[in-house]
Amino acid sequence: MKILEKTKIFKLLRNKITSEFDIYKDEGRKIGAEKYMKNVLPSIGLSNPQVKKVFSTIKSVNEYKNLNFNDKYAFALEYLQKKHIEEKLISIHILNNIYKSLDYNHIDEIKDLVKKGYVEEWATCDGICIYILKQWSTLSKENTIHIANFCFDKDNIWVRRMSCVTFIIRVKHKDKGNFPGFINLMFDICEENIKYNYRFNQLGTGWLLRELSLVDYKRFYNFIIDNFDKFIREGLRYAVEKLDETKKKKIMSFRSDNIGELGIKKKITNMSDVGDSDDDKSDAGVDDVIDIDKKVKRSVKIKESKDIVESEGEKREVDGNGDIFIGNNEDEGNLYKKSKKELRSRSGDSKIKVSKNNETKIKETKSKESTSRSKSSTNSTVNISKKK
Repeated sequence: MKILEKTKIFKLLRNKITSEFDIYKDEGRKIGAEKYMKNVLPSIGLSNPQVKKVFSTIKSVNEYKNLNFNDKYAFALEYLQKKHIEEKLISIHILNNIYKSLDYNHIDEIKDLVKKGYVEEWATCDGICIYILKQWSTLSKENTIHIANFCFDKDNIWVRRMSCVTFIIRVKHKDKGNFPGFINLMFDICEENIKYNYRFNQLGTGWLLRELSLVDYKRFYNFIIDNFDKFIREGLRYAVEKLDETKKKKIMSFRSDNIGELGIKKKITNMSDVGDSDDDKSDAGVDDVIDIDKKVKRSVKIKESKDIVESEGEKREVDGNGDIFIGNNEDEGNLYKKSKKELRSRSGDSKIKVSKNNETKIKETKSKESTSRSKSSTNSTVNISKKK
């Protein structure tokens, strides 16, 4: 498409989006949304379903349909850099619509915009995770590892948070529904993220741990003990949110100076030490997604066919058909380090290396296991190793 023609079409689409926003915008909703987001993210005054309607209208316009992938991608990045939440959501909807065509460079460019300050709050961050990164990561094991490496970013809490929030919906499917070593990779992400005591970094880690507690309680419990001093109280509260009251109270009663007194200095080696596993609850959690157009409450409610999880000023919804919103999309879902990073299989058959040029090489290796390790390790694990 010629540059002049593309410029003309982009202008037409911008005007169309603005006119559609004008139809739905409400001053009261604008004030409420900005107050809810503590004035860090301006609002035009639309609800999330209304933003989806605007996108649906734009998507049906012939000029938009005639855009090629690169032009749609460029238009999406333009709107990601705008200041209002509704404009950023338009960007997220476009990228969600073309995620199967995204490659490492596109994902890294989105990450770079986050690092440049165009994403500085949980609403846009988590929208990118749920609607773009989660879906893109499911396309391959290498894509998953690429996003997992976001946890090594030392400069930006939102990039690190993405390495957690991207995978929360996938955890309940365990290794069987993902790939061998997936759950171990999730714990490795948590281990790296918990080093940072920034609130939204900790809450993202707690959110991922909350899902992990339902699929591997013993390892979750040991993780809490090993990293207890690194948790802020709110992050720990997120991590135990889905446990039964007995287990929740036990963990929340831990203190750095009384771990020995409570008899938890030694890690769990037998599940009888802590009660039955929560593995049977692995599918009980709801798929959590953002909706800032509602009042926040600290509880989980199920109303009619809609599951709602509300926490940390974040409200996420999934309806009975599996639709999630920022606008009812279907539930489908960077180059982090220039230096080399390896994700090694501790007891499996593969060694995965992420190189500088962002190409993932899979080298088949044969690993030997000691007798003691074979009794305690899983069939295949993936470990994130840091640059020495």
